[in-house]
Amino acid sequence: MSRTLLLTGASGFVGSRFLKLNSGKYQIETVPWQQLSAPISELEGIEVVVHMAALNHKMNKVKDSQYVRSNFELTKALGEQARACGVRHFVFLSTVKVYGEANINNKPFSETDSCNPADAYGKSKLDAEKALKALQSDSFKVSIIRSPLVYGPGVKGNMERLINLAATSYPLGFKGIDNSRTMVFVDNLIALVDCVIKSGQAGVFLAGDDHPVSTSDAVRMIRKAQGKDPGLFRIPKFILNTVGLIVPKLKTRLFDSLLFDNNATKKQLNFQNPFTTEEGFNIMVKGDSRAI
Repeated sequence: MSRTLLLTGASGFVGSRFLKLNSGKYQIETVPWQQLSAPISELEGIEVVVHMAALNHKMNKVKDSQYVRSNFELTKALGEQARACGVRHFVFLSTVKVYGEANINNKPFSETDSCNPADAYGKSKLDAEKALKALQSDSFKVSIIRSPLVYGPGVKGNMERLINLAATSYPLGFKGIDNSRTMVFVDNLIALVDCVIKSGQAGVFLAGDDHPVSTSDAVRMIRKAQGKDPGLFRIPKFILNTVGLIVPKLKTRLFDSLLFDNNATKKQLNFQNPFTTEEGFNIMVKGDSRAI
């Protein structure tokens, strides 16, 4: 018999994909974001809560109090309700932003590294993790999945901009950008969530594709999926440095490295990503109607 599951964030990028791929695997109830602050009658009889609803990190200014309210207070309240209603397992989709913005001594972050969030978004998610851990008991297991940048069909933000840019006929100045960033294909992330649900294991888990990619690699894979030649050229370093001075956040996301090592997660759960990064980029660009 399939597990009864309550999903929050079902209208979001990851949540909607989870719902699409798993509607036949679980008995899924969904709760709109606006109802998370009220008593949730749908929790009765639920075995597993998968909490994906969040106020995600935004480039434009968002008040710190909004992150606190949406990501910490609502998560804590949901956890308390779930435990009181007899839910056995709470799966929380967190973020690698809890670690900070840069690797220390070029060492990839792992599941056990200390956290030092650099902004209100990362702090709100870390505070939510701590609140859920404090609720944990023998009868209420908490699993925290920290995710890096997620890409896949319907992605928004900088990845969508990169796809649109690659779709043009212009040569692009991304040649020789040999940074390394860990990302995760949305279906690999969902497969990990499924594995955590199936195993019933508590703890902190880290999502990520098997290999990091550079910005140059990303553009090549996007254009390959679009049926185009890479068409890349090298931008002089002084121009890149100027971009960094004018738009530092953009430079960080396009040109800097940020690495995560989730080998401990894969070993503990006996988990393997079902898709390579190139397969993920191909599905992202071309779209996909397949279910896991």
